[in-house]
Amino acid sequence: MVGSNIVNCIDALATMMKYSMNRGGELVTLKEELQNIYSYIYISNCRYGDRLRFESDLDESLQELYVVKFILQPIVENAVLHAFKGMDRQGVILLYGDIEGDVLKLYVEDNGTGLTPQAEEQLHRPRGKVTGIGVGNVNARIQSSYGKNFGVRVYNGAAGGTVAEYTLPILREGDHDEKDTGC
Repeated sequence: MVGSNIVNCIDALATMMKYSMNRGGELVTLKEELQNIYSYIYISNCRYGDRLRFESDLDESLQELYVVKFILQPIVENAVLHAFKGMDRQGVILLYGDIEGDVLKLYVEDNGTGLTPQAEEQLHRPRGKVTGIGVGNVNARIQSSYGKNFGVRVYNGAAGGTVAEYTLPILREGDHDEKDTGC
């Protein structure tokens, strides 16, 4: 069983490497972005002992929409590295979303400890020194690709944990031209 686990971890790592090195463009489907996250979570569980669960509640039609590559994984990684410290229960990360008006709204929510006041303050500063670099980079990539009306904001959830809320344009196959999105 251990050998199988190592092989599966290596396969997941190879999948992530292939995804990150693919020069096919900066826009990918949400389905492709999800597959990368599942590989990341699998590797994290190999490392941390199955203490994480990732769930996606995205309708299949949303999974065919296009987004800038690597805008979800850094937020999931932040949850893995920071949200579950000191917890004695399984960490759960949930991705959900829908089309609201003329934008795609995505949410990455965890059941972790939430943001400390200091972390929350750093997130709202331009490019904090340690906390918030990943969030700031993701937000900057979204805004440079789509404009200032789009981005990600992070806040404490009503029931605890942390929520990352994305506001993105709705891009379907054939609707986008990578030159027009800045990608």
